[in-house]
Amino acid sequence: MPRSDEAKMWFSAVYKAVQEVPYGRVTSYGHIATLIGYRGAARQEAALQQEGVQIEHSNMGERSVDLGTYGWFPNHLPSEDSENENGA
Repeated sequence: MPRSDEAKMWFSAVYKAVQEVPYGRVTSYGHIATLIGYRGAARQEAALQQEGVQIEHSNMGERSVDLGTYGWFPNHLPSEDSENENGA
């Protein structure tokens, strides 16, 4: 599937930013987005709430989601099931 120029820019910016995370350290996808100027937490929060996902707010203003309740961690992608059914 061809990517739009905007998608290519986004991928490149995220990839470059992730390469700067020091060895042995971690960060969040949201923080990377903030660093590259794409802070969209409010839009994402609204989209998740429309899907029925409850967003928690900490005293420091950080947002979080209960992954025990709303997380999705399958052992394989659903698309792999349809590929296997088609003889792939």
